[in-house]
Amino acid sequence: MGKWLSVLIFFVLLLSGCETEELNKPSLSKLDSEKSAANQTVNGKGLNSQSIVPLKVKEADFQFIIDWETDETLLFVERKNSRSIVSAYDLLSGVKKEVYVSDEPIVSAQLSPSREYLLIHSASTAYKALLTVIRLPSQQIVFQEEIESKEVHYEWNGYDETKILVSAFYEDWSFRSYLIDIEKRSLQEMNLSQPFAVWLKQSRFLYLDWGNDEPMITAPLTIYENGNEKHVKNEEKFYYIDGWKNFLLAIAPSDKDPSKAIFHFYDHELQPLYSFEIPHLTDFSGWVIPTYDLAGKNFFIIEPKKSGEADLYNDGFRLVKRNIKSGKEEVILKSVESAPLLCSPKGKSCLTGNLYEHIIFINEKKMASVIEFE
Repeated sequence: MGKWLSVLIFFVLLLSGCETEELNKPSLSKLDSEKSAANQTVNGKGLNSQSIVPLKVKEADFQFIIDWETDETLLFVERKNSRSIVSAYDLLSGVKKEVYVSDEPIVSAQLSPSREYLLIHSASTAYKALLTVIRLPSQQIVFQEEIESKEVHYEWNGYDETKILVSAFYEDWSFRSYLIDIEKRSLQEMNLSQPFAVWLKQSRFLYLDWGNDEPMITAPLTIYENGNEKHVKNEEKFYYIDGWKNFLLAIAPSDKDPSKAIFHFYDHELQPLYSFEIPHLTDFSGWVIPTYDLAGKNFFIIEPKKSGEADLYNDGFRLVKRNIKSGKEEVILKSVESAPLLCSPKGKSCLTGNLYEHIIFINEKKMASVIEFE
């Protein structure tokens, strides 16, 4: 169990997991007419440092930003009058509209890759999770189920968005994996030996096999399909993986220079596409994963300028964009804080900061405030 505990801690810090509750339904979701009108008023330039209308919200009400609904619209959560409210906010027009309302706290939420569905994870107790999936823009509930858990991690299937892999963790850090099937409105338990699996194809999973005995700092890639496990790329060991439709990221320490990390990108057949090497930082559990996001074929990452220990490091970070297909690299910001990163669908803008309170305009290479607390 302790083999993947450090990996779990990393995801817990990023995801803010927890559990349960009951949701109601409010008004409209998309900003259709207002949005198209606003998009035409800014000389056709779209969102930029001159056209942005920051979100004004009471600090006591604000909970968190979920994601970009479009390249100009954000989804975020407020807690007002004992209700949790998911709203869409248009950064061009300044128009805010409710998308969903719950009487219980919303702990986390995640859009599907195409942004057709929104998974909402709510919690009225510390040991149960209510998972609700709504379809946008209708706000129709297409799935809802309560499970026991203390922390929850979920992974959308980019090849078939009606399926979601869920890992439910308990107080002793044991876990169970489930498969949500939206079309069947079913929740099926999966017999995965490791959590944090990613989808490799429509019904195939990939994860790192950390074993059950000796602590390990790297692990082999393992494919799970139809109840069978198979190690792949046996000559290579990794310490982190992530996946999207048609892309897999696997990070390994450099054989030539252990102070650096190699980011490997593969296709869904595990054929290499692209790789690059950067300095990495260490902490008590191993290597620190830099914050990153993928928008189309562009990979954005806030990377350290030098290697070192995370607690003592003060040599700065930079934001870099790399194209997975062409290999083209571009430094967007030469100096930036190490903080979460969330990029718009087309990669024109990225949010950063612990609350995603700052916006980076990629083409302009400028940063501005996206939230103004009242």
